[in-house]
Amino acid sequence: MVLPWWSKALTLSERLIYLDYKNSQDISTCRYDKWRDSVVASGDVNILNNRLKHYGNISDVKKVLCLNSADLNQAVDNPEWVEVIDNLYFAPNSPLDEGDVYGLTSATIAKSDVASDYGWLFFAAPILNFEKRLLRKSLIADLASNDEDIEILESLLDQVWLGTIHRSLELVSRVLILELNVSRVRGELAGNTPEERFQDFLSKLKSKSYKRELIREYPVLARRLYEVIISSCNSHEEFIKRLWNDREKLRDFLGTDPIKNISSIDVGAGDTHNGGRAVHVIKLDDGKRLVYKPRNSTVDYVFQRFCEMLEGLLKAKNCPIFNLPKFIHMGNYGWFEFIDFETCSTVEEVHNFYIRQGVLLSVLYALGGSDFHFENIIASGEFPVPVDLEALFHQQPDVKIPDFVSDGDFLVRHLINDSVLQVGLLPVPMWGSQSTPGVDFSGLGGKPGQIIPGTREVVVDLGGDKTRFESTSEATLQKQRNRPSLNDAEVDASLYLESFKSGFTTGYQVFIENRTPILQELKAFTDCELRYIVRHTATYAKVLATSYHPDLLRDYLDYELHLNSLWAATREDKFLENVVLSEVDALSNGDIPFFKYKPTEKNLYDSTGIVCADYFKYCPITFIENRIKNLNDKNLLQQQWIINAALNNVDNIAAATPKNNEHQYNSLIHSPTSSVLDIIDIYAQYLYNSSVGEKDKSWLTTLPGSGSQWTIAPTSSSLYNGKAGIALFFHSAAELLNSNKYKVFAESIAQVSVESLCKYLQGNELFYQPVFNRPGAHDGISGILYTAVETGTLQKAEAIHIFHKYLNKKIDEPEFQYDVIAGYAGILNVINSWFLDDPAIEKSIVEVTELASQRLIRALENKWPFEVDDIIYGFGHGVSGLLSVIEGSTKLRGDVEILDNIQGRYYRTLDEEFDLELKNISWCRGSAGVLAAYTRSCYMRDKDTAARLSEHVRKLTTHINASLPSFSSDSFCHGLSGLLSIYHHLRKISDSEIYSEVHSKLFNSLIKNHKEKTINCGLPSNIYTPGLFDGFTGTIYPLMETVSEKPLSAPLLLLGAENIKGSW
Repeated sequence: MVLPWWSKALTLSERLIYLDYKNSQDISTCRYDKWRDSVVASGDVNILNNRLKHYGNISDVKKVLCLNSADLNQAVDNPEWVEVIDNLYFAPNSPLDEGDVYGLTSATIAKSDVASDYGWLFFAAPILNFEKRLLRKSLIADLASNDEDIEILESLLDQVWLGTIHRSLELVSRVLILELNVSRVRGELAGNTPEERFQDFLSKLKSKSYKRELIREYPVLARRLYEVIISSCNSHEEFIKRLWNDREKLRDFLGTDPIKNISSIDVGAGDTHNGGRAVHVIKLDDGKRLVYKPRNSTVDYVFQRFCEMLEGLLKAKNCPIFNLPKFIHMGNYGWFEFIDFETCSTVEEVHNFYIRQGVLLSVLYALGGSDFHFENIIASGEFPVPVDLEALFHQQPDVKIPDFVSDGDFLVRHLINDSVLQVGLLPVPMWGSQSTPGVDFSGLGGKPGQIIPGTREVVVDLGGDKTRFESTSEATLQKQRNRPSLNDAEVDASLYLESFKSGFTTGYQVFIENRTPILQELKAFTDCELRYIVRHTATYAKVLATSYHPDLLRDYLDYELHLNSLWAATREDKFLENVVLSEVDALSNGDIPFFKYKPTEKNLYDSTGIVCADYFKYCPITFIENRIKNLNDKNLLQQQWIINAALNNVDNIAAATPKNNEHQYNSLIHSPTSSVLDIIDIYAQYLYNSSVGEKDKSWLTTLPGSGSQWTIAPTSSSLYNGKAGIALFFHSAAELLNSNKYKVFAESIAQVSVESLCKYLQGNELFYQPVFNRPGAHDGISGILYTAVETGTLQKAEAIHIFHKYLNKKIDEPEFQYDVIAGYAGILNVINSWFLDDPAIEKSIVEVTELASQRLIRALENKWPFEVDDIIYGFGHGVSGLLSVIEGSTKLRGDVEILDNIQGRYYRTLDEEFDLELKNISWCRGSAGVLAAYTRSCYMRDKDTAARLSEHVRKLTTHINASLPSFSSDSFCHGLSGLLSIYHHLRKISDSEIYSEVHSKLFNSLIKNHKEKTINCGLPSNIYTPGLFDGFTGTIYPLMETVSEKPLSAPLLLLGAENIKGSW
C-alpha cells in the first residue's frame, strides 16, 4: 500500500494509532540507533527508556521507531490538519491555490516587499487566506453592529495579522531558500540575472503543482505551518475580543477611544506562550502606548498593594519610593501603562535611581523574584520600573544530590541559586569561554556593545538566485532601556554602586524590623498565579530556531528527536523529567514553554493542567514566609558578599576604590590586642564553621571567569583558590594549634579531591573539573597531589602512580602550559622535591619525569617565555619557577638544549636589567620570584643556582629593607603575605640579620592590617574568599609559619615540611 503524503508528518505517538505496525516486516534499526545514540553520548542509556515509556509500551515504541514502512490502520479517521491541507492544496478545484500575498497584508506590508522575503508566503498563502477569512467572519459575526464596526475590525485584524506572517516566514524560509538553490543548480530557473531568476522561483511558488511537490517532500513543514497559523488565529481572536469588550474601561484609562485611534499594533513584543499568545504593544494616534499582557495580572495588583505598604516604612528611613506601572486588572489578562525610557537631569537623580534599584533587589529577593533581566526593568528617569512581575515566590525543586557531585559543592550551588543572584538584577555573565567573555543580560548591567558568543545564521544576497543562510558570529547586544543616563549621556555604573548597596541594606533592614506586618500583607498573594522559570529562555529559543532546518521537516521522527535533546539534561537534574514532555509539546507548537504555580500548592502546572504533583518541597507561600522569618544580620552579610562579588562584573569596577571590609560577612572580629595565635585560631574557626556539606566540604567563593569577569561558585579542588589550599591550611593549623579535629578535617578535604580526580582519570567524565585538565602545581593536579602527600592522605608512590595515569590520558590541554602554577613545571618541581628526601622513588619517577619534560619542552617551543616581559622573574608564571626544573631534573632527563638556553638567558637578563624590575615584587610575576627560586635552591641543596642568585637576592633585600614596598594587596600570590613567607624561610636558612629585619617589618605590617581590619586579598572590590593564594587564608599562612616551632609545608616553594626540616 502506498502511504499518503502525511504519514511521515505523524508523531511517534500517532504512529502507534495510525499505522498497522504489528504486521509489518519492513524494519531497520537505523532510526532507533539514532535515538539511542543521541542520549547514550550523554552517559545514560536509561534516559532513552524514560523518554520512550511516555509514548506507550516500550517494545511497541521501539518497533515503530524501526519501521521502514507499514499500512495505515483503516479503522481510524484522518487527522483534522490532514483534511484541511488536503482541501487547500490537493483538491482539484481549490479556490485558494493562487493565493495573493499582498492581499493578505495590505495594511502592513509594502507591495515591493512581496518581491523579496515576503514572497516566500506564496507557499503558505492557501492556509493564510483560508484561516484569515474564517477569523474575519467570526469576528464580524460576534462583534460588529454596523459597517463602521466591520471596517474597524478588519483594520485590527490587518494589524495583528503581521504576527502570523512573521511566524509563518520563520517556518518556511529555510526550506524555500534551500529549494531556490536546488532549482538554480539544476538550471530550472528562467532569467538573465540573479534577480530575474529569483522572481521566476517566486512565480513557481504560486503553482499548485509545485506546492504539492514541496508538501510531499516536507510534510512536517505543512503540518507545523497549519498548526502555527491556527494558534495565531486563536490568539488574535482572543485579543481583539478582549480589546473590543474592554473598550469603555480603556477609554477611561487612556482618555481616548482605544479602538478608533490605533495607529499600530506590535505583536512581536515578546515570546509566544500557551498557544501563540504574546504581549502586544498598541500605539495610539496621540503617541500614547498601551501594553496587553495575556497572563493573569492578579500578582501585579497584589504587588502594588504590597509596595504601598513598604513605601510607608521606607519613608521613615528617608529612602526614595517606587514607581510602578498603572494598569487595568482583568483577571487572566491585563492592560498596562507603557513605561518610557527617560534620562536623569541631575547626579542626585542617578544616585536615587541606584538606591531604589538596591531597595528593589531587597524586595524581590525577599519575595523570591526571578527573571528580572534587562528587558524587564525600565529606567524611567530616577525610577527603575519593573515591568514583568509574573516570576515571584521562586524556589528550587527538591533535587537529589547526584553521585558525581560532592554534597558540599551541591549545597553551595543551592545557596547561590537561592540568593540575591536568583533575582536577575545582578551581573552574571553567561556563555563565556577562555577566549570569549560572557554576556551580561542582568537588570543592572546589559551594557550595549557586548559580543554575543556563538554563531548565528543570517540571510545574505536576498533577492537573487543565490539567496542563502550564512553563519556569522558578529552580533552585539543592542542598547536597552534598563540603564539610567544623565542628560542623555551614558552613566558609569561603578560610580554609583555604593548607592545601590546602601539601598539594598536599607530595604533588607526594613524587612527585619517590620516582619509581622509584612508577613500579614504577604497573605494577599494567596490567589495569584505565578510563572516558574525551569530553564533559560535562550535554551528554548535555540532549540526552536534550529528546528526549522529542512532535514527536520521531512519526517516527524527526526523533528521529534531534535526536540528530545532537552532530555539530556535530566541526567544531572532528575526533576526535569517531570517537565520535559510539556516543554516538547510547547516547542512543537512554536511556543516557548511556560510553567506556572499557585502560592498555596506544591504542584507545577502548564496551560493544560498539572505537570508534576509535589514538584516543590514547600508550598511557595510557606517557603517565602520562612525566608522572611529567617532574614537576619548573618544572612544580610552573606547577601552583601554575593552582591560585592557579582558587582565585580560591572563596567570599570577595577577602577573603583576598594572599601574597608568591616561590614563583609567574612570580616572577622578580633580586638587590636589579639595575639597572633588568637588571630590564627579565629580564622581557622571561622573557616571551619563556614564550610558547607556533610561528607564533602565546600565553600562559597568567586573564581576568575572569561576575560576580566568573575563567577560566584563553590571552591574548586585547586591549591591556588580551592580545597587543596584550604586542606593545607588546616593541616598546618592542626600542627600549630595541636588540633586533631583540624588534622582529620584537612585529610578528609584532600581525600575527596583525590577521589574525584581518580574517578575522572578512570574515564568517568561526570567527575570532570577544569582544574583536572591542567598539570600545574597551584591550579592543576600537581597541587592536589602535593597537598595529599603533605596531609598524609597519599603516599608518594600512590601520587606518582596518579601522575602516570594523568600523563597517559588524552587531555584537552590549553596551549603553552609551561609555568609552575598551571603547567608542566609544576609537576616537575613537585616530583623533584619528593625525590630530594626520598631517593628510593627514583625508579618510579623516571617515566613520569620524562613525559612531563617532553611536554614542558613542547610548550616552551610553542611559547618562548621571554616574549612576555612582565613575567620573566616570577616564580608562579615566570622563568624563576623553571630554574628548579632545569637544575633538579638533570640526572633524570639528560641535557636538553632549550632548557639550557632559557637558563643562560635568564641569568643574563638578571645581570643586565634586574634593577628595572624592582617595581614589581610579587611572587607570581615579579622579583619575589627570584627570592623564591634562590630559597628553593638552598633547600634543594642546589649550590650552583644559589650562588648565581645570591647577589641579586642581597640587592633586592637591601632595596626592600631601605624602603618597604607599597603592595597593591596582602595576598599570598602577589602581595605582602607571599613576600613575608619567603623572608620567613630566608631568615631560617641564613645567618644574615637583614633577612630577619625585613621579615620583622613585613610581619608587623601584615599584623597591623589584620588588627585594623584593612586586609586586602587582592580581588576586585576587595572581597574575601577562602582560597590560599587569593583569599584570606593566604594572609594567615605566613603568620602560622612565623610562630610555628616546626617547619610547615611551603606551597610557594613547592616544598614539603620534610624538605625543610633538616635545613633550619
